[in-house]
Amino acid sequence: MEKKYVNGKTSYLETHCLICMEIAGQRDNELSIAGERELSQGTGGIFELAEELTDEFENLHLNEDWVDKDYFDEIDSFLKSKGMYTS
Repeated sequence: MEKKYVNGKTSYLETHCLICMEIAGQRDNELSIAGERELSQGTGGIFELAEELTDEFENLHLNEDWVDKDYFDEIDSFLKSKGMYTS
């Protein structure tokens, strides 16, 4: 199935890159969503998690113009709400 980029391919790739960077930093934290996923599903689970989170974030911010919101703060808040930074 061909991937649909609801906000365009560039937006998707930027979001995916930032999410992957955060996942990479949290893989050793067994209490974070990234650590839990890697323990239970291995590297393939990490790939799926990155795609799931990117898709969800992009859909939450469908056609967002980012005038009144800070993109980086929104990603950080989103990842916190998903359990990325649990210590």
